[in-house]
Amino acid sequence: PGTDEPVIPILDDLAPYYVVGGETWDMRTLQIEDNACFDCHRVGMSTVEMFLANGWHPDRFMPPHRPGSLREDWEELLAVWQNGPESVDGAEWIVPPAKGEDARVVGDDYPHRASFNAPGASPFGFGTKVADTKGKKAAGETRKGSGERKTDTATLAEVERLLKELKDPGTRKAFEGWIEKNGVTQEVLDKLRSIVKGGR
Repeated sequence: PGTDEPVIPILDDLAPYYVVGGETWDMRTLQIEDNACFDCHRVGMSTVEMFLANGWHPDRFMPPHRPGSLREDWEELLAVWQNGPESVDGAEWIVPPAKGEDARVVGDDYPHRASFNAPGASPFGFGTKVADTKGKKAAGETRKGSGERKTDTATLAEVERLLKELKDPGTRKAFEGWIEKNGVTQEVLDKLRSIVKGGR
């Protein structure tokens, strides 16, 4: 109170912070030149999808003290997420600083790309049971009857094993809740694999 000192560290492209163990994760976030959504933080879109799926909408809360005033910036961000950075001038994928490397722009050759971080893969439905917009089935799914889907035994066994390997009980509970509500998807499976591989 009474100061301009931020309570939360500012994570811009010059910030000296990075996610410990994140060197092999898909750490890409979108960057759009002159888009005010990025003035003070990075935006992880699959995380935004989880918030949206639970009834939280940025126009009601963001930015602080002026909710809804960045609607055009938000809509531009959604367009980039849906259609890819190449669809909007000044948009690109960036990764934060890590292990002595500066923040940098990355392209299609980024080695840690994961399906949960693919524009258009599951618009407003992290955890959707249906195939994504590119026609890929959710993880381990097979068709049964009239379009009904089921998840194969091998995939369920892998998910169960990965959940047991999660060290943080809160993370495990969150994944279990999503899976119970929405089923096993490729996004969920990729994210689980990535977190377990990183030792979290």
